[in-house]
Amino acid sequence: MKTLILAGGSGTRLFPLSRTCYPKQFIPLFENESLFQKTVQRALLFSEPEEVYVVTNAAHRFLVADQLAAIGAGGRVLVEPEGKNTLPAIVYGMTALDGEDAVVAVLPSDQLVTPDEEYTKAFRAAAALAKDRLVTFGITPTSPHTGYGYIRPGDDLPGGHAVGAFVEKPDQETAEAYLRDGYLWNSGMFLFSSALFMAECRRLAPAVAEAFANHSSHAFSMRSTSSECV
Repeated sequence: MKTLILAGGSGTRLFPLSRTCYPKQFIPLFENESLFQKTVQRALLFSEPEEVYVVTNAAHRFLVADQLAAIGAGGRVLVEPEGKNTLPAIVYGMTALDGEDAVVAVLPSDQLVTPDEEYTKAFRAAAALAKDRLVTFGITPTSPHTGYGYIRPGDDLPGGHAVGAFVEKPDQETAEAYLRDGYLWNSGMFLFSSALFMAECRRLAPAVAEAFANHSSHAFSMRSTSSECV
């Protein structure tokens, strides 16, 4: 299994502890390790070091390399010329596979997730479903939180559910209803066949797929951007 770690975020919701050139995913918050490092360690449960790809930006490329070295982990660092959004970052990561059809896990780098038995069980079940589906992971809510998107589970599947609906961040009353109705927090973690993902991207977001069809540098605007740290 390949793992693509998304590590280009600016961590603005943890400001001022999180800064432009030192965002929250790289701060050693837990056991003297960063959320990014813990994400890499989770990735290594299912991927070999050479199967781990990290998408980041130019400002953080050396920080990523240093943090990988600090935990003795390998991995390939992919530098976006300019941050766009989640979908372009994932498609950019797919270009590194050079046309290989592989099972790919996509992990945000700024989450604290305990890799317990339930976690590994969920990933094994997802790998089976990924033969013909794009899989996303839901988290059972512990409170009616208004800061997360939600997933409404649909029909039962072996090891999971079809997605009934994705819903955006609700107000308090709606979040309380979601909790009662069995909705899940949308984790932002995915697992899929790279070939199926790209086929769906060409169908549903053809402009993004086309932008990366030749060389990834053409998919980014190369206008000058500020590198000032705050």
